[in-house]
Amino acid sequence: GDAGQAGGGNAAAGGGGDGDGDGGGEAPVGDRTGITENEIVIGIHAPVTGAAPIPQNSFDTGKDVYWKFVQQQGGVWGSHNVRVVFEDDKFDPRTAVQVCKKMVEQDKAFILIGGGGADQITACANYAQSVGVPYLSAGVNEDGLAGVRAYFALSQTYAQQSSIITQMIAKKQFGINSTDVGIAVADSGSFNDAHASITKAFQGAGFNIVYNKRIPKSASASEAATIASQLNSSGADVVYFLSSPVTFLNVAGATGPTYNPRWVGPGITSGLNTVTAVGCKTANSVDKALFLSPFPQLDAIDQIDPNYRKTYGSGADDLGIALWGLNKALHTVFEQIGPTMSRQSLIAQLEGGSPVKSGVFPDLQYSTSNHFGGKASHVLQADCSSETYKTVGQFVTGF
Repeated sequence: GDAGQAGGGNAAAGGGGDGDGDGGGEAPVGDRTGITENEIVIGIHAPVTGAAPIPQNSFDTGKDVYWKFVQQQGGVWGSHNVRVVFEDDKFDPRTAVQVCKKMVEQDKAFILIGGGGADQITACANYAQSVGVPYLSAGVNEDGLAGVRAYFALSQTYAQQSSIITQMIAKKQFGINSTDVGIAVADSGSFNDAHASITKAFQGAGFNIVYNKRIPKSASASEAATIASQLNSSGADVVYFLSSPVTFLNVAGATGPTYNPRWVGPGITSGLNTVTAVGCKTANSVDKALFLSPFPQLDAIDQIDPNYRKTYGSGADDLGIALWGLNKALHTVFEQIGPTMSRQSLIAQLEGGSPVKSGVFPDLQYSTSNHFGGKASHVLQADCSSETYKTVGQFVTGF
């Protein structure tokens, strides 16, 4: 974004809140579309199809679980229920803009949230900025989002996660015992800053980078086989991998019985149990893969927030935890602002620097110049004996 985009002219960048948590003081009320007498409407989009073998009902069920819990406690501000509308963006930026537009124009969503997929998040965030709607997502890229005032990352960006991953390898955590590393990053423009960041971090740590390539965003079986073969020939013992879960599974599945690199990477999507459910059956190298994540896995959630499983009931899954943590973070902001909340006062509140503490996602803190507020991540390790990810590090800032 340029200075004009960051500086305003639209509703999202306009005034309306003084950021001190009282909803704006003497400032005008601002845009309260999506907030009625007893309801707040939130729009969420995610790639249910196209990027990962994700069951549709995980999102449909998980999107409401936290707000049902809040409703049982008396609602937001003691008066409001939150209604979540959800759309599948099909892992396509054009579709993402279409569904975001639908949620804003037809469903009257007060705020939009991106569940995953850097290209889709970037496209929707820029659309949201153009119509004055706040937009939040799990941390992805910084390029293309840094100047978008309506956008806030709810967890560490890919680039911010590079230092934790580098320290994990350098200090031989979790059984990693080599610094002969490979870097495989999808050839989407949204991953340029992540690729530059991890390359610089690995070079700075003195690692031996034996493979460093951009790979097709949706790698075919033959392309995946070529990538796996090249990684094997390179001698990469540890491979930083950033692409869709489908591409990760295709490449991991093509590594063969004798080549088992330690896969590492940033959160969010390759650290889901849908990946281990498929990958542990088809790819022996998936075992012990390490991915960072904004949320803990099922093995740790009861200790971190016992209300999750109680509210969700049977069938509780990790996507539900992701949505629970995300909505809980949002709820803390709603309560900080109070019942006069507008789109403008939400942005001003976040920029005001009050910590956003959900207890599930690591704490967040933003400023007017920094909308990437994450400082920590959870560490997940694939356990093929249970076909799940286990939480091997909580709220980690480094090693």
